Amino acid sequence: MIGHQSLLAARMAGKMPRCVSIYLLQDRPDDLGGICSPEKSLELGYLPSILVTANDVPDALDLRCVRGMLVMLHSAVSWSRCVSVFDRLMDFDPAQVVATGVRDGARVMVEWTPETFKETTL
Repeated sequence: MIGHQSLLAARMAGKMPRCVSIYLLQDRPDDLGGICSPEKSLELGYLPSILVTANDVPDALDLRCVRGMLVMLHSAVSWSRCVSVFDRLMDFDPAQVVATGVRDGARVMVEWTPETFKETTL
């Protein structure tokens, strides 16, 4: 997982971005230097982002940095992996989660808040 450390540091310094994007990827990108680095996104004035690769175990992800935030979960991998990370997010009390991915060949969007759950096929 890449990008969570800078977000956690910002949170510990009293800053709370309104949202974070989490990207589920098959492979780790080759070049994460410069402005492409999720660890530098806040420092460069961008919204925070976290990359999760196939080597990361969903149940072991330390996502405490998302507490109280809108989380946009984008899956470029299997829907079951997206659901596993979505379930893990629930352990860290986000304010809202919007997840997108592909299930059975169709684009799916899930919107969750503590009060609501909505699934849409796009």
